Amino acid sequence: MFVLFESLSVSRTQFLKPSPTRYKWDDTVLLYAGPLRSPTNLISYDYTYNDLFPQTKMIEEKTTILDPLMGRSFMKIPFNLTLGNNERCKTFSKMEINQSKYSYYYYLIENNYEKSLIIDNLPFLSRNSKNVSVPNYAIGYIGVLDSKNFVDSKEIHLINHFDFTIVLNPESNKTYTIAEAYLKPYIIDPCSKNNPSALADMKEDIVSYSVEWIIQEKAPHNRYYNVYSNSRTISGYKSHNYIFLIEFFIIVFFPFLFTYIIKYDVYFYKNVFSTLDEEVAGWEVISGDVFRIPDEITNYSYFIAPGIRFGLDFLLIFSICIFNVVTPANTDLFWLLLLIIDFISSFIGGFVSGAHFKQFNGKDSDIFHIYVSSVPSVIVFIPILLMNLIFTAEHATSSIQMSLFLFGSLFIVIISGCFMYVGSIFGFKVKRQEYPQRINLIPRQIPHSKLKYIIFVCGGFLIALSLYVYQSSVKSAIFCDLSLFKLFPDLAEMAFVLICSSMVVTVLSVYLILKCEDYWWWKFSMYTSLLSGLFYIMFDMYFFFRKMLKLSFSTKLLFLIITFSSGALVSVISAAFGFIASYFAIKYMYTQFDGK
Repeated sequence: MFVLFESLSVSRTQFLKPSPTRYKWDDTVLLYAGPLRSPTNLISYDYTYNDLFPQTKMIEEKTTILDPLMGRSFMKIPFNLTLGNNERCKTFSKMEINQSKYSYYYYLIENNYEKSLIIDNLPFLSRNSKNVSVPNYAIGYIGVLDSKNFVDSKEIHLINHFDFTIVLNPESNKTYTIAEAYLKPYIIDPCSKNNPSALADMKEDIVSYSVEWIIQEKAPHNRYYNVYSNSRTISGYKSHNYIFLIEFFIIVFFPFLFTYIIKYDVYFYKNVFSTLDEEVAGWEVISGDVFRIPDEITNYSYFIAPGIRFGLDFLLIFSICIFNVVTPANTDLFWLLLLIIDFISSFIGGFVSGAHFKQFNGKDSDIFHIYVSSVPSVIVFIPILLMNLIFTAEHATSSIQMSLFLFGSLFIVIISGCFMYVGSIFGFKVKRQEYPQRINLIPRQIPHSKLKYIIFVCGGFLIALSLYVYQSSVKSAIFCDLSLFKLFPDLAEMAFVLICSSMVVTVLSVYLILKCEDYWWWKFSMYTSLLSGLFYIMFDMYFFFRKMLKLSFSTKLLFLIITFSSGALVSVISAAFGFIASYFAIKYMYTQFDGK
């Protein structure tokens, strides 16, 4: 028997040295199951357990094994493998689950995902002819040792195929017996190129197993180590291949298009328009402020502070993932870096917000607005607090530990708010630049006025579309596999794409809108960015109606809360960086024209 941690996703960095003992017929081999993998999302059904290893001695049941990655115990129950002839090639086992797990399996069955969960090629460790551990082969093999204790070329390894059939048998209001499971051992000849054959195709049975599955509600380790579970890890970070294509299109193509349009407009103005009449081929002179900065623009300082803060948070985490700063050996450094990054980002966000407010308003009596701008930073922090709550509920072993963890999170929020407050004061002291209010006589090709609505809607959709490739995997891991903390690299890369796309797309959208009207560029920059959050929520709702309807009401409610909070966070980050990029782009654009 062995313990099955369904939500555990920690992979081993090393295997214990296998025993040199050669097992014979009717011998009992004592194996231990290490941390076991679980499906990465709801529709995954290929369970791969890669951490079974043999022990050199017969160990009592109560003996604990130390995980070399974490340095703490992970299981106490052995798995018995018996080699020998048996009339039956399959045994039945039961798996007990509680009410919360019932809806998950019920959903799989009702939606015809898998009525049988398949575990293919259970990767035991075995020894090859040179006594080296070989993954994906069974510990038992048949062969003859030569004088040098090498196995001849006729050795046969045993591979197991677990076929689980789910059957719902409600025994009470809280407990269900799921399953009948049977084993179909395979045999494989490493010297043969033929496909493995099942025992059903053989004339006699070779092995028999006795397996008991046990579900443990709380895994005896900190799930933060899930960060190291697969290739999406901090220590072995690899970016999505298709992200490079999206980033090339957004970051390279759009700025090129924007530069080409500006150069064309400047060339037309300087070389063509001055020799023509006022209205030629759809072009006309638009009169207005060259650099329009209305007083109400200061209201957007409320978006600047939290947007800069959380955008820089995830952007700096992305740099940590890229340069492999953190390894499994120094995980405490990761938490320390997170705190430092958040404090620095809070200060910078407050500084930019204060400087922005002083630049566009400059009234000392209104400095109170800077302090109020910290409020959205607390509001959009709700998703992070919810994730902390989930983490605490799963891993806190006592009410005292839960209280300390939650109060610690609240303390971090307060300290970050103080850094933002101090930064806003320093930002407000920045010297204000004076912009001359000149009259603009710049020719523009005026399209239909309704085109501006299509422009900023398409801009918001494009920003949200750049995030869509992440949403399904992130939400599935949170609500189906409950492995949030292994997603730091994904979330950081997601924020990087959001910042880049919001800056580039918003600038291009604003310029196209300026060709429709000569003012309100600040409003349309905000509209484009805020719509990205709306489309983000729409994509999440698609995921909700596709995969979440069969889950419990509390899970649905939590999903909706996180969805709308995340949409607000996306809007705030996109609005902050999009507005700042538009501001500098418009400032540069008007310097290209003659302001007489």
